[in-house]
Amino acid sequence: MGKRYFEFVEGTSNKFWEIWSEGNEVFTRYGKIGSDGQTTVKDQGSADGAKKLYDKLVREKTGKGYEEQGASGGDVDDDGDDGDDEVAAKPAKGGGAHAARWAAIAKAKGPALVAAMEKEWAFMLETPKCKPALVRLLKNLKSASVDDGKLVALFDDQYDGETKVTCSPPATGKLDAYPKSWAKFMKVYDGVEMDSDSDVPTYFNGTSGSNAFDQGYVEEVEPELFEKAQEKEIEFEVPIDLGQDWVVTNPFKNNKLGEPSLYFFSHEGGGFDDPYPPELGLPAVWLRLMTRHITDEDFFETKGSADDDVDDDEDDEGGGARRFEFSEGSSNKFWEIRVEGSSHTVRFGKIGTDGQTKTKDFGSAAAAKVDADKLIAEKTKKGYEEV
Repeated sequence: MGKRYFEFVEGTSNKFWEIWSEGNEVFTRYGKIGSDGQTTVKDQGSADGAKKLYDKLVREKTGKGYEEQGASGGDVDDDGDDGDDEVAAKPAKGGGAHAARWAAIAKAKGPALVAAMEKEWAFMLETPKCKPALVRLLKNLKSASVDDGKLVALFDDQYDGETKVTCSPPATGKLDAYPKSWAKFMKVYDGVEMDSDSDVPTYFNGTSGSNAFDQGYVEEVEPELFEKAQEKEIEFEVPIDLGQDWVVTNPFKNNKLGEPSLYFFSHEGGGFDDPYPPELGLPAVWLRLMTRHITDEDFFETKGSADDDVDDDEDDEGGGARRFEFSEGSSNKFWEIRVEGSSHTVRFGKIGTDGQTKTKDFGSAAAAKVDADKLIAEKTKKGYEEV
């Protein structure tokens, strides 16, 4: 029996499946559309047995929603319309709500920019510890722009250089087949690139998936798991290309959100030994990866839940007052600053007096902290010393 080619394109799935038989053997080839895929062969002992398996497998695939394609791999349009059905998510183009939002962000400067980006990335705040991670990340924010229809945020990074985070327009179309946190991410950005001069770029792959991960890598380190996946003809999804490594799903285990568990998968091997915290969805994992890359501070929880030590982080976010003094010639002055939530309070005057107090609200904790750091830098430059 000749070759028959099928495709399934919906949500996170962009897969093909091909079948043919030769004598007693039935061959199947499957994988992501655009890839070479993997081939399996089953010997049924007779041509009649091979035909029965061939027909059975075709019925199973069409029952799961696979659609047979033409000889050239194009769609077989059997619904009587003009063939323009939208079956998969595609990146949004042109204008839209995101374009206006990004244009406003690009015009913002200083604390206003920090506040705007904090609002833009609020969808990543899935656990209490996400907020401190975002606040810390935005302390390094330098500027934002719109380039070729994409939002670009520029950061000072831990390598004494710059890291550029480029966000693609949101996906449109059907996202129902994706895990909920993935779909939430894709509704904001259908792909993000984090690139610096001193490291290999990291990508949130969006609906396009990864072209850098070979399913055979799993076979090398987890042969039994790979065989199990082959039997069920499913793949290990790769939502993030992490430099030379990857964030890979284990389709046979779910996290606390009921989604496939996310694992760090090293190019040097190691398999599924290092899961990300089970309470984190994909946006929260991406946020922590950005923060760690740019600031060298790790907000991944390694013990207990995300709430275990959140009080300590909240204390750090507000904290006590920092006091500075300047004593030179006839000047004996003090200056204090305390950050509390979205505002900071400054107290200043002659040493030994109560001084004057001014409070200013910035609309977000991140913006308040950025402005406080700026004021502290100015005071220390003028000769004030922390006491």
